[in-house]
Amino acid sequence: MYELFVLACLVTKVNSCVTLKDLYSPHDTHDKCLARAYVISHELKKYMPHYFAKSYKCFDMRDANKLEL
Repeated sequence: MYELFVLACLVTKVNSCVTLKDLYSPHDTHDKCLARAYVISHELKKYMPHYFAKSYKCFDMRDANKLEL
């Protein structure tokens, strides 16, 4: 299962960013997560016109227990 996060930054100030968590996550496969990242990147300007998708991460939830805080 993959959780999708997208980093969206202001067009005019690229160091001013927000992290978006996909509401349709988790995705069954990495490919489905990538496809959803593509959709979000193309639809972002409709919902957040001053932002662009700078990067994304499909986080494998099986690795969640390996994280150290």
